[in-house]
Amino acid sequence: MKRIVLILSVFMGMMACQQEDGPKISDKYQELFKLSKETEDVITSSDEYKSLKKSLSGFAQYKEYYAAHGKAYQKLYSSMADNEELRMACVEYLMGQTKFLSGLHSNQRKELLCLSLDKQKIKFEDKDSAPLTTRQTGLQLIIRLLSIEKEEAILKALSDYCSTHEFQYGIYNDKAFHDFLVSLSSQNCKK
Repeated sequence: MKRIVLILSVFMGMMACQQEDGPKISDKYQELFKLSKETEDVITSSDEYKSLKKSLSGFAQYKEYYAAHGKAYQKLYSSMADNEELRMACVEYLMGQTKFLSGLHSNQRKELLCLSLDKQKIKFEDKDSAPLTTRQTGLQLIIRLLSIEKEEAILKALSDYCSTHEFQYGIYNDKAFHDFLVSLSSQNCKK
């Protein structure tokens, strides 16, 4: 009986170690681009988040949903709520979770990175809109993808850029930073 318990505990220990061997997201650069607690609370308490979390599963469904949305955002002077921004923030937040990203193959993460870079460009195209929340979640998703793919040179360049520039309206609203991010990270889409 003791032998069976010992064998089972060794086996369970091996299984636990194997589960932890997946790709890791480095915390080194995460703090620079971390969402505020308030922003996370707004996203995770929304009905949109809860609905997406229940209805989407697997890379194909997330990718299809992500590709179909976020093509335009409300003008700043519009009195209507921008549900598209919330939709995009929720799906980017969900895809940026370690469990989701770790379950993807490297080529799927690369595909997601390229798609998220295209989505990030759209967020800055219209000077009359400012989808701040989804700019934040998009940036976080991109940084997490670069981190899990161990793109240290790109992450360091972004970190160095942040340490040498002042952002009058915050990093999430700085078009020059986002242009720099997209130009550096897009190199991965051409490989």
